[in-house]
Amino acid sequence: MRAVSVPALVSSAQGAAELGWTARPAKESIVEMAESLIRHGIVRPGRPAGSGPARQGVS
Repeated sequence: MRAVSVPALVSSAQGAAELGWTARPAKESIVEMAESLIRHGIVRPGRPAGSGPARQGVS
């Protein structure tokens, strides 16, 4: 079966109007997700991107 691509138009307006909800900045969400993945042992903390090879012998 072929997947059909249908653009989804979404808005946070209803959540904001009915619940007083506001989206937080994307950067804040990404950092929180990374911290959560580390806390739960899904990923290990590493070196900053672009800081060179993470292991000896890797070029």
